[in-house]
Amino acid sequence: MNTRDDTPVVVFDGICVLCCAGLQWIVRHDRRGHWRFLTTQSRRGAAALIEAGIKPLAPASFLVLYGGRSYIESEACLVIARDVGGIWKVLAIAARMIPRSVRDAAYRVVARNRYRWFGRRASCYTPSADEGHRFLAD
Repeated sequence: MNTRDDTPVVVFDGICVLCCAGLQWIVRHDRRGHWRFLTTQSRRGAAALIEAGIKPLAPASFLVLYGGRSYIESEACLVIARDVGGIWKVLAIAARMIPRSVRDAAYRVVARNRYRWFGRRASCYTPSADEGHRFLAD
């Protein structure tokens, strides 16, 4: 993946309604505007997933690249929450008291059922004019 280590990146499923809602949450709460995004459907997004050991055609998790490291499942969520700060940072710290195996098991249940529970978009997520600069070119 050809981004600077200090540029945090989220690789997300661009047709998953829940994943797109998560992306919009990050955009709203990232006051510094430093998070960047790739869809799993993009060439660069798929390459990043493969590099992290995730199947790009059936991703069971989104991927966070932050500080030169890769994060998946519940840990990826907590890295984002900690980074955006405020009450979200406090909640992320508190959530780490729950064993990772329990957090990840709950994450996997939602991930397996996300299309059934929340739906799929007819086409891949298209950023708004305000978000466009935050999406990495393929």
